[in-house]
Amino acid sequence: MKTNTLANGFYLLVVAMVSALAGRSQTSLEFASGAGPSGTGISIANQVVTFKDNTNNPVGNTFIAYSTPTITTTFSFTNQQYSLPTAQMTTQTPMVFGAAINSGGGQNALKSSLYVQMSAISSPANSDFTSEETVAAGTGISVNNNYATEMMISAMPLYNAGVSTTGRYYMGDFNITFSSPLTDPVIHFVGIGANYSSLGYTSEFDLQTAGVSLAELSGSTELSVVANNIINTAAHPGPTTGSGAASGSIVAMGINITSLSFKVYLQGDGGMPTWSNNTTHAGDQILVAVSTNVPLIVLPVNLKDFTATALDAKSQLQWTTATENNSSFFDVQYSTDQVNWQSIGSVKAAGNSIAERKYSFVHTDPTPGDNYYRLRIVDLDNQSSWSSVRVVTFADNVQLSCYPNPTKGTCTITTNGAPITSVTLISVDGRQLLVQNNFISGNTIDLAPYPTGLYFLSVKDNAGKTQLLKVLKE
Repeated sequence: MKTNTLANGFYLLVVAMVSALAGRSQTSLEFASGAGPSGTGISIANQVVTFKDNTNNPVGNTFIAYSTPTITTTFSFTNQQYSLPTAQMTTQTPMVFGAAINSGGGQNALKSSLYVQMSAISSPANSDFTSEETVAAGTGISVNNNYATEMMISAMPLYNAGVSTTGRYYMGDFNITFSSPLTDPVIHFVGIGANYSSLGYTSEFDLQTAGVSLAELSGSTELSVVANNIINTAAHPGPTTGSGAASGSIVAMGINITSLSFKVYLQGDGGMPTWSNNTTHAGDQILVAVSTNVPLIVLPVNLKDFTATALDAKSQLQWTTATENNSSFFDVQYSTDQVNWQSIGSVKAAGNSIAERKYSFVHTDPTPGDNYYRLRIVDLDNQSSWSSVRVVTFADNVQLSCYPNPTKGTCTITTNGAPITSVTLISVDGRQLLVQNNFISGNTIDLAPYPTGLYFLSVKDNAGKTQLLKVLKE
């Protein structure tokens, strides 16, 4: 179990609670009974859940209506990549709400409840989840008292197409939209992972929303977040939490978040030659929920906006504060991969202000491709908070590849861009396993000594840019 070590400066200054809140424990907005859609699927209609206020989180589950203002979460699917016959899925889409696998009664997907207890599938534990960044890891969520929306990613289009069961296939986009802007919402997943006979497979969620960073708060051993990708690290995925399925809580770090969009993939482990058969509907059935902090705090800096735009061959950063309270300076930070950050400048803050203040900074040396920026906001007590992340992209025709992938041993890495200087092999839990310096395009890296599973190759070029490649060791 991972501990919650995230230092979030947005919670630096806690204000006195009004009398209506006196005597409460930590309070949070969560999914609870009666707050979501009723009935069963199969459906591709948007699913709307209204937050309820858990007034004694994390020690209890006393839910009341929250209306200051009422805040809803909407789940939706877009850009679906495959079409299914109606005999397999009535919506003819691979991603649906309220559906379940059919393990032997035919290729048609079965109906399932749209909104259920978090304990409904995959046998998760309370300790897999964390309601907010501000509580201890593994606390604040009850799988029997908290609820979630049910969704399924069908494997049938991959069976129909006869594609390799070791591949990773883009299925479409999964979107989460909030009716009011949220700071650092927590997304809870239950049961990422499934199997058909001896084939294990899993969904993967790649965040596409600029200015937001993901981090795991708690979860089963299979759950991992790498470079804003939510993945199941099990060598052989399955449907049960802790025995092949990933369940847990992930914070989306950013201010004024109104939506999150994920590209959804299915990844197989090659345990069978096909994804299903003619008497089974295979798929990954998953629950998803959200919780967030009830706003009871004062920010040291009320950051009204923060933008990053291309200006000739430079990055122009601009931000505005609505108010400031004991602010000292803004540390401008830069990254090419959202993993490794460096400080590239400092801008003095106003200190105390109730009027709008405008600031700017120019990065004179961005690299081709994606350039990420954030602000570390430092107060007079030398405590820090962070802004959301902004990205500026400059033209980049570089093609980086590794093959074969999957591999049983060596993997060849090539580029048509800037020369490679080093390659680092990284495990899904972030450990550096191997570093090869003075690397040349066309050289190989050997994965034979390492166990079967997913790995990352961090490839750095002589322009200082780092890119990540996924490679599967068979």
